[in-house]
Amino acid sequence: MRVFIIGPNFINFLYSLERAFNNLGCVTECVGYTHPPKRAWMKRKFAKAGIGTSDKDHVNEYKRQFSLTTIERVKDYSPDVLVILNGDFFDNNCLSELRKHSKKVVLYTLDAIYRFPGIGKIVDIADKVICMDEGDISQLKKAHPSLDVSSHQFGYDPAIFYPDNSIVKDIDISFIGAPTNNRKKILSKVACYAKDNRLNLAVNGAGYWDERYWWKKRAFIKKWHPLEKYCSNRNATAEQAADIYRRSKICLNVHIQNHDIINNRCFEIPACGSLMLCDACEHVLKIFSNEQEAVFFKDMEELIDLLNIYLRDQDRCDRITGKGRIFVSEKYTVQKLAENILEGM
Repeated sequence: MRVFIIGPNFINFLYSLERAFNNLGCVTECVGYTHPPKRAWMKRKFAKAGIGTSDKDHVNEYKRQFSLTTIERVKDYSPDVLVILNGDFFDNNCLSELRKHSKKVVLYTLDAIYRFPGIGKIVDIADKVICMDEGDISQLKKAHPSLDVSSHQFGYDPAIFYPDNSIVKDIDISFIGAPTNNRKKILSKVACYAKDNRLNLAVNGAGYWDERYWWKKRAFIKKWHPLEKYCSNRNATAEQAADIYRRSKICLNVHIQNHDIINNRCFEIPACGSLMLCDACEHVLKIFSNEQEAVFFKDMEELIDLLNIYLRDQDRCDRITGKGRIFVSEKYTVQKLAENILEGM
C-alpha cells in the first residue's frame, strides 16, 4: 500500500508516523510544512510603510508555493491513502487537488479542533477522521452524520522512547515543555525545592526569555528566580527528550491550563522507564490510575510531598514505572495509530 503523509514539522510526529507505516509494510513518503518564519525587522518595517511585500502577502505566497509543490508530489505518487495531520495550512483549491489524486484521505487532528478553525474544510474531503481529542467526535458527527469518526492518541515511537537500564539517572527532576504561566508558577516552586535540597533539576523548552534582548532574561530572573539556573531555554528534539527522560528519577508533566487534552509526554515518559509525576487532570485520569502507572498531584503542597516520597523510595518508583511501561506499550504506540488509520482502507 502506498501512503503519503502531509503534516507540520512538529517534534517527531511526521517521521515517527512514516516509520510506523513502513514497519507495517507500506511504501511511504511524507512532506512537512512549517508556518513562514518572521522576516527581518527592516523588511517588516518597510512593509508597514507600504514599501515591498506586506506580511500577509508574504505568508500567502509561502503557502501558495508549498501547496503547488505538494500537489505535484501527490499527483506523481498517486497514494492509496493520503494522511493529513491537521492540514489547516491548505486552502480549498489545494485540498480539492489533493483529493483528486488520492484514493482515500484520512485526517488526523493533532489537537482539539477548536484550536484549528481551518480543519473543517479538510473534513469535507476526508473518508475518515481520527481525533486526538475524544470530545471532538460528537461535534463532527453532528455536522457530518455519515462520516467515519473515531478517537486515538498519537502515542509514542518505540524507536525513540525506550528504557535503558544501563544509563545512570543523574537528573533528579526534569521537565520538558513550553513555558506557559501555570507551568512557570509550578516550576519556580520546584526550582526553590531543588536549590534547598541540592538536587539536579533540568528544564527544557524555548521561550522562557527572549535571547535577543539581554534585559528579557533579567526580567525573567526578577520574577521567577531561581528557575533560570535550571533552564536550557531551548527546545529538545524527540531524541534529546528521550535521553533526558531516561536519565531522570522523576519527570514532571504539567498540562497547559484550560486545555482539556492529554499531551504526548504522558506516554513517552513511562515508555522510557521513568516515573511520571503529573498534574491531576480529569482527561488524563480517565486513562491512567494514580500510583499504578504514574503519580498525580492536585496542588503545590502535594507535589512537594510526592517529590519527598519518591526521590527517597526507589523500590516504589520501580513498581510504578514497570507497570507504566507495560501499560503504554500495549495501547499507546504510534504503530497502533498507523493500524487504526489503515483499518478499512
